[in-house]
Amino acid sequence: MIRKLRVLTLALAAVLATSAVAASGAQAASSLDVGETPSVITGAIVNAAAPHVWTFGKDTVKCEVANLEGTFTGANVTEGTLTGTYAKCKINGTAAEVRMNGCKYTLTNTPAAFVFNVDIAQCTTGKLIELKSLVVNCTITVKEQGPVAKATMENVAGSNPNHVVANVAIAGLHSVADGTECLEPNGTTLAAGTLTGKTTVKAFEDLGLGAEKEEFGHKFKPFLDGAQTSLVST
Repeated sequence: MIRKLRVLTLALAAVLATSAVAASGAQAASSLDVGETPSVITGAIVNAAAPHVWTFGKDTVKCEVANLEGTFTGANVTEGTLTGTYAKCKINGTAAEVRMNGCKYTLTNTPAAFVFNVDIAQCTTGKLIELKSLVVNCTITVKEQGPVAKATMENVAGSNPNHVVANVAIAGLHSVADGTECLEPNGTTLAAGTLTGKTTVKAFEDLGLGAEKEEFGHKFKPFLDGAQTSLVST
């Protein structure tokens, strides 16, 4: 029997389109209904021609590949996490890597329908997110922080299985420019970084964890996906 799971998912951030549902004079809480529990939740960039873009003052990072992954179990979940991975990135036009170093996006629901708070949390001890040029001496670091924004998502009409699209617009990221060839001076601390883009979010049967992998020194076990299941924003 298909069970209903209220889960939080990323939209990675702030409101591009905010919807509110009134009920007895109050706003309905945010949730997603998942067709099976436990479920693996994934997100992928909608269009490589419209990359996810980070801005840190004069420095800009663009990624043509942006994926999200997490898993949720139970009913009436009010908090969840998703891990991001990025590829085909450039910082100020030069080839770059985005090293998440175990950092995750933590989501918690808000009173408004379809709106979630987003934090950057659970980084590996002593680690930060690093956006690093592979060509010049420039690395942008982003620490644990939040809530950095709110997130919204919308159902994809006619999709089968059902899934959603998240509009991404994180704002207010605290960052530090590290390197003599960043456009911001070395050591500059900024408090108004952004991340924008569009993400397709889907749910799949949870088949457990795969073999351990290592990425930039961070070890983890990826989720194993089964058949796609329904995911509806409510």
